[in-house]
Order: sequence, then C-alpha cells, then structure tokens
Amino acid sequence: MIYAIIAVTVVFLLVLSPMFSVFSGKLTGKRAKRRLTYNLCAFGAVMLAGLFMPALALAAPAETADAVTAAVGITDAAIKAIAAAAAVGLAGIGGGLAVGPAASAAIGAMAEDSSTFGKSLIFVALGEGIAIYGLLVSFLILFVL
Repeated sequence: MIYAIIAVTVVFLLVLSPMFSVFSGKLTGKRAKRRLTYNLCAFGAVMLAGLFMPALALAAPAETADAVTAAVGITDAAIKAIAAAAAVGLAGIGGGLAVGPAASAAIGAMAEDSSTFGKSLIFVALGEGIAIYGLLVSFLILFVL
C-alpha cells in the first residue's frame, strides 16, 4: 500500500513540476498559458488513468478478479465511496454553474425592482437543488446499495 502512495505522489509531482516556473513568475504570456494547458491535459490524463485502472481490474474474469482485488485493495466499499464522491462533486459543480449566473441576475433584477425578490429566490433555489440531489444520490449509493 505504501508503494502505491509513493507512486501516486511521484506521478503527481512529475505532472506538477513544469508549473513551478509559471508560479514563480519566470514564465509569462503565451508560453505560460501553453504550459498550463499542457499541464492540465496531462493531469487529466493521469486522473482518468487512475480512475479507470480499478475498473479494468474489476472487469477481469472471476478467478483473476479476486486476486487483483486482493492485490490492489479495491473493495465494494471503495467503489461505493468513489461513486458517492463523484455524485457529490459533479452535482456541486453543476449547482455552482447554475447558481452563479442566476444569483448575479437576481441581484441585478432586485436592484431595479425589489418586488422580484420571490421570483429571483426561486431561480437561485432551483440551482442549489442540483447539489442537494447529488448529496441525496450519494446517500443512496452509500447506505442502500
């Protein structure tokens, strides 16, 4: 288990290492933007590989799946935790993307006419509901399945 943690840390530092010159201010302009884009793409590829490797291990035949599961340490509880975290995280991102424009528009509408408070509040609450639905789905994943 410790070897897996060390390997993930080394890969993370290797992916992050090109950004040190951008963060320190030595690299600016288009080259910094290009380096940031490449770095984010590489980080996304590493994250996707990390997410799909356990899925590939679980897709093995039953006799090898038990050996792989024992070696990797992926259990049903771990898969449930990953699914619940993905549900909450993606719903939170979606809720944030919905609430941001709705709240700014609501504030602008209320600045012009204060009687629009109730309508504006409904639209903001609908966006927040997305995140609450994600939380409910995560509870269902963790405690019902």
